[in-house]
Amino acid sequence: MRTMTRILPRARRFGLVAAASVVALGIGVPPAFADEPTPVPVSPDETVLLDEGDEYVPEDTLPVHGDAEYCPPGYVYGVYRNTANDMRVFDRWFVANSTGRTISATFRADTGGSFTHTTSIGLEGEISSVFAKVKASVNASVAKTMTASTGVSVTSSVKPHSTLKGDYGIWRENVKMKRNYMYSNCHYGATQYFSYSAPYRKGWRLYY
Repeated sequence: MRTMTRILPRARRFGLVAAASVVALGIGVPPAFADEPTPVPVSPDETVLLDEGDEYVPEDTLPVHGDAEYCPPGYVYGVYRNTANDMRVFDRWFVANSTGRTISATFRADTGGSFTHTTSIGLEGEISSVFAKVKASVNASVAKTMTASTGVSVTSSVKPHSTLKGDYGIWRENVKMKRNYMYSNCHYGATQYFSYSAPYRKGWRLYY
């Protein structure tokens, strides 16, 4: 007696439990040879070849893959490279100390301004998706918009025979982004790269 059970290709079995076993008694059937596997009918419209020790997995229990997959179409955004941050300067002063001793200097902002996150390409309503990506994976302090008010001051010492400079404004997080369009069949289109900037801090920057 030869026991035969349907086997699916190894890549399609997915660890499912065998749903049925088919036993061929061979009564009234001509002997089968190793190179001529016996066809065992499973349903009126399906014929499979079975080998001993393998499992039969009904076709309708298999997960759907490949061209039958569906993905909501739309752009998918990702961070390509984090680039150097900079400052949007609204006011700038300096204090020159020509003496041989340390002096004190106060910088006061007479000019202020605002900065709103922006991209190098038109994203219309999708810029919020880019903002969320950068906030989650690059800098949690970024904001969609930020204002640097006037009247903000800072005091610092100035070394002898030196010039202390002061810039007042908003620091910007600069990121190189990428996006791909995902079609409904889960395939991606060509990659498009663009720049994104968002404010994350405001105040004075002092330096020599």
